[in-house]
Amino acid sequence: MKRMAFLMAAALILAGQAFAEDKKPAKQRTNRVEFGSYMTGLTIELASAAYKDAPRTNWLKYSAPQEKNNVWVAAPADMVMAENVASRIPVIATAAPTAGCGMAPRLIFLAGPSQTAAVSGKLYAYEYNICDTSGLLSTDMMMDQYISKYGVYDEKDYDRKMIIYNNVSGKYRVGVRPLSGVNDKTGITVTVIDDSVFRDTYGQWRMAVRKAARIAKQEF
Repeated sequence: MKRMAFLMAAALILAGQAFAEDKKPAKQRTNRVEFGSYMTGLTIELASAAYKDAPRTNWLKYSAPQEKNNVWVAAPADMVMAENVASRIPVIATAAPTAGCGMAPRLIFLAGPSQTAAVSGKLYAYEYNICDTSGLLSTDMMMDQYISKYGVYDEKDYDRKMIIYNNVSGKYRVGVRPLSGVNDKTGITVTVIDDSVFRDTYGQWRMAVRKAARIAKQEF
């Protein structure tokens, strides 16, 4: 009996160790997330003065899987979202007049429920083009150099031809794909997503929806 109890205790310890290993936090990445003067969290007035606004939509529609031509955006994997909240989040997509090297061709802003026209959104995600200035590197070589610097990626979006790094500096995700649409240049386009901006904006809208529901309930 003592031997049986010992074996059971050992099995429980090993199972606990295996569970703890499964729960280890994901490796934190160190990919660069600030390019030029672009930093997530900036207001639309500071970040996109020379950009042209696209028609407004909501986050649920903009991030739909079939919208492959939109900037890559995705909610944090650990979030359970309510559709009636996500569909309220306004998305302001802006585009530069021209898509060149060393610039951000598209910026994505999210607006909260209390924001006025003067402060209509915070920078949530943006793309940045990095070109080979030597004329000696192919796009594949540029992609390989990126992986060589930051390590093997976590995911791959085959439709977008994009590699994805999660848990960058604890709050970002970074996607990298071959450059396109910039004359005959070769290079990559880096997409930076700030999960903290999304979490904050979603939280604001969730509180607004709950408040509206409480007010309506009082009228019943």
